[in-house]
Amino acid sequence: MQPYANNSGKSNVVAYYIGGDFIVVQFPHNAYYKYTYSSAGQSAIEVMKRFAQSGSGLGTYISTKATQPSHETKGLSLESVL
Repeated sequence: MQPYANNSGKSNVVAYYIGGDFIVVQFPHNAYYKYTYSSAGQSAIEVMKRFAQSGSGLGTYISTKATQPSHETKGLSLESVL
């Protein structure tokens, strides 16, 4: 997992893990969500990867109704969602 830079200081994203066709996002209290090409669409995943790497916008993108991606799985650890 890569720590999320949280450039705004207001994000609830803690860390992320990028794979070829997915991203796992960690939120507080060890909540891990895996978003994949099949659950959220390729373009959404690629946008999320860019936000994650830039340290800005990922939490807003995930929580905004208009862009809210669907997750494939969620769990209490990275291993449980991979």
